[in-house]
Amino acid sequence: MIVEPSGTFAYVTNNQPPFNISAYAIDRSTGALSAVPGSPFATGASPAFVAVDPLGKFAYVTSFSSGTIWAYSIDAAAVLLL
Repeated sequence: MIVEPSGTFAYVTNNQPPFNISAYAIDRSTGALSAVPGSPFATGASPAFVAVDPLGKFAYVTSFSSGTIWAYSIDAAAVLLL
């Protein structure tokens, strides 16, 4: 799991079928999480780790099994776009 640089959104890989990445909005006053529209987002098999660039514009997900790296652009609503 990772919280992006602004502290507004969190991303977590789900490495059990169906494989995907979930995105959550963080309520800054309560810490409560709510799913971002469109979440979870598809990945290939066995997503392992997620990283977000320092500006919060891109997310990178790696695979346990294949060594694949998936890259997503992140829009203002934290929606991941391939």
